[in-house]
Amino acid sequence: MKTSIRNNRYKMSKPLNAYHNVPDGANIYDKNNNYIGIMNWYRGRPTATTPGSIQIRLKTNEEIWYSGPVCKMYENWNLVGYKLVG
Repeated sequence: MKTSIRNNRYKMSKPLNAYHNVPDGANIYDKNNNYIGIMNWYRGRPTATTPGSIQIRLKTNEEIWYSGPVCKMYENWNLVGYKLVG
């Protein structure tokens, strides 16, 4: 019989659309759990060819736009495929 160990501490949900799922003021992390910033209350609407986007305020008070999937981990949101550089 095959047994498996499941570590729920690091379990992430399935990827979701950032535009539809990330709430205003949510903490945002990259895929390696490095803090990026908070969701800045601005959203770019999705179209027939794009998934929509959200604006993120970085720790340096810079603002960036992100379009793509996210995963929820407890009360925080992780950007899938995004790695903080620098």
